Amino acid sequence: MARLAMIVTCVLFISVVVQAGDMAYKCNAAQRFVVTDQGRLEQVQLGPFPIKFEVDRDSGKFDFLMGNINLGRGESRVIDRGSSGHSFKVIWEEETMTGQSVGYLQVHEYIDSPVKPFIAVDHTQVLSGTCE
Repeated sequence: MARLAMIVTCVLFISVVVQAGDMAYKCNAAQRFVVTDQGRLEQVQLGPFPIKFEVDRDSGKFDFLMGNINLGRGESRVIDRGSSGHSFKVIWEEETMTGQSVGYLQVHEYIDSPVKPFIAVDHTQVLSGTCE
């Protein structure tokens, strides 16, 4: 019985450690587009520094590691935690100088790889890249 209790404790400990590593996506933007006055998407340079951010998989809150970007600065909410069949999704609202703005992040959780593509739309820009 003591042996069974020890095995169960080890399994629970290992699952908590594994889950703790999966609590946030670490993302790197590969491309950035803005909407022109003619309604077209135009690719722009990412800037002198790469755009890197983390998003908490429970709360949807963003943490910016590098890059000048306003992605997810408002009140965030996870609307889909994702699975082997569908994407992780976060929406947010924020007050900007021009009024209320909303944004959206989708990470393709269902991709069978530790590196998963993402797309994010915020105000008048679109970012794409990968998350781990």
